[in-house]
Amino acid sequence: MNIYFVIAAVLSHFALVLHFFMGGKEVARPLLRSNELSKTCQFTNYYCWHLVTISLALIAAVFSLHLYSPLSTDLILAVSTLMLLYGLWSLVMIVVHRLNPLQFGQWTVLVPIGVLGFCGVYLG
Repeated sequence: MNIYFVIAAVLSHFALVLHFFMGGKEVARPLLRSNELSKTCQFTNYYCWHLVTISLALIAAVFSLHLYSPLSTDLILAVSTLMLLYGLWSLVMIVVHRLNPLQFGQWTVLVPIGVLGFCGVYLG
């Protein structure tokens, strides 16, 4: 069994659970309670939050399924690229908007998942 894919699967599920529980508490609920945003802005952001949830669930499923029945290398590279890009975008926002890297720490999980996916394909 490819250890890179095992760790990528575990981290992907961790990212999903973290997003669902911590993101729900610290991002989604306050967003919906906001009186400063228009309903369009509120629910567009809430919709995007759910798109991220769906993306993370699918990526976790792809890595997990790949452990039991090999999937297309192109699919693994696609989800790995998504994770890298999501993580790199987090880092860009930190730099551009001078955010606290620990308070905006999605990159700490997303980048390693992407790197592990690539390692699993090319080194595993």
